[in-house]
Amino acid sequence: MFVENGHCLKTMGNRAMELAPNSGLFLPPQWIQKDLFTPATTFLSAEFSNNFLGELRESAPVANDAMEISASEVRFLQSRLLQELMDPDPFSALVIEGFLMGAVALAHQRSLPRGSVPPAWLRRASELLREDMKEPKSLTEIAALVGVHPAHLSKEFRRWFHCTPGEYLRELRIESAKEKLQCSEFTLADISLETGFSDQAHFSNVFRKQTGFTPSSFRRNFRKTSSSSKP
Repeated sequence: MFVENGHCLKTMGNRAMELAPNSGLFLPPQWIQKDLFTPATTFLSAEFSNNFLGELRESAPVANDAMEISASEVRFLQSRLLQELMDPDPFSALVIEGFLMGAVALAHQRSLPRGSVPPAWLRRASELLREDMKEPKSLTEIAALVGVHPAHLSKEFRRWFHCTPGEYLRELRIESAKEKLQCSEFTLADISLETGFSDQAHFSNVFRKQTGFTPSSFRRNFRKTSSSSKP
């Protein structure tokens, strides 16, 4: 649960916790709880399936206990989750899954990775996203292929690349589309299919949200021609 405005007093047996604005809390499903909200309280609540929690416990034993989420993480999650929920696209499910897995994992361990190079399995995960850009694998499938738990993949991916796998995939497709808009004569419909978008309308919508340009205006302003490279 993420509280946006107001307060929530959450009672769990003899234990009570107050959630103020920009606070978040993870509770295992077996906990019996009672909530008391002040007037005009707004919040965002996400419920995990038993299968999800069972997998999460394999790599995060703390999932059996309550975990508070830091204020900075809550502000980030609220903003990004609401953005995905209010204006969803085919990538949103993967993006949201990554956000939630990462939030629970980061609540358990906030330390940064050591060293300057991502581990080999994480580099392989990013390669799989690049290789399968048009028909991407799910987070669970990628995790299985590189031999780690999905929650661990989500957490480490965000630490090293500063985004979720879903956001990474979305950016890969946009960068590929930019190159085609600048350097080819492909139609917008062709580019949308080549970069894995469902249709031209979907491509145009995502491209505009990511770049601030429509594909047509980006092509007009940034097209690379042989004459532009001459002195």
